[in-house]
Amino acid sequence: INAEYMGHSLKEAKLAPEYDEARLVAVAGDLEKDYLGLDSNWDTVAEVDAVFHLGANVSLNKPYSDVREANVQGTTRMISFCLTQKVKWLVYFSTLGIFTSYGYHFSASCGARCEITESTPAKGAAIMESDGYGRSKVASERLVEHARTAMGLPAIIIRTGAVWADTKNGYCPATDFFTRFIRASFQVGSMPKLDEIRELSPVDVVVAASVDTAMKRTATDTTMFDQHVFHVLSTEGRTNMQFVSMIERLGYSKLNIVPMDEWTQTLKAMPNSPLAPFFSWFDEDSSANPFTKKLLDKFGDEQAPITIPVSTRNVEAKWPASTDVMAAGLKHLKSQGLLH
Repeated sequence: INAEYMGHSLKEAKLAPEYDEARLVAVAGDLEKDYLGLDSNWDTVAEVDAVFHLGANVSLNKPYSDVREANVQGTTRMISFCLTQKVKWLVYFSTLGIFTSYGYHFSASCGARCEITESTPAKGAAIMESDGYGRSKVASERLVEHARTAMGLPAIIIRTGAVWADTKNGYCPATDFFTRFIRASFQVGSMPKLDEIRELSPVDVVVAASVDTAMKRTATDTTMFDQHVFHVLSTEGRTNMQFVSMIERLGYSKLNIVPMDEWTQTLKAMPNSPLAPFFSWFDEDSSANPFTKKLLDKFGDEQAPITIPVSTRNVEAKWPASTDVMAAGLKHLKSQGLLH
């Protein structure tokens, strides 16, 4: 990320007027290069007090081998950076997605209603082989934990839920998977009948809650000294059926709820589908399929809705209603001509 890219991103998210060049300085780096690609800027940035590590290759349809260098080796380089010259706090951002693949929902050791707490180890996550991003997050969490316990690195891990549109402008990247899902659903006029619950955590509230949590943990709040993993997500979840009702109440076209197989067939027949890069996910026999038909057939009717309670201990946030987040996101997508 350089100053030009950051300025473009802020403008796209309608945050440019809030950008203060005197307080926010962009220094280009590269997670895949030695010394983070900082070269001549190394000595300057090495004196910072803390690192919020959000950098990653978040391509959800790439195998582990494609994202390992940036996501896992990049975390190793960031740990080294935090231990070089001045020791820095590391705030590592992970995802609760490492626990919410169907393999974990119904694992024999957990059961379908196992609560995910801050002490649930990442190594217990049953990540699908094809989920390179999720596997890279599990590996990185273990690296951060090792650096914290064996090397004395002051570090915390923040696991976020499903992050989407901000509350102020409704901005959500067109490449985001949920954005693609919403656009595709509008395109085919329906959503698949799935009982899995999904929360909508607005990005600006996630950021504020994460920064607040990190600042408290890195200060002198002794009540949090026993905790180094934090979950940041809205506790208000919705099913696709509820999303459809919500969208209609907001004044948009009515979407139907149809069986997964019917929705998939219609989806693949549409030209220029926003979900085209993820079509392999919807192949019944594909190892990349997160909606594995065998699991849905076995558990879909017995365990509805599909959800896992998630602990959010010591995280303070004022989460808006899911309807407000959906309204903001749809308004933004409509203004960009992305809803049809």
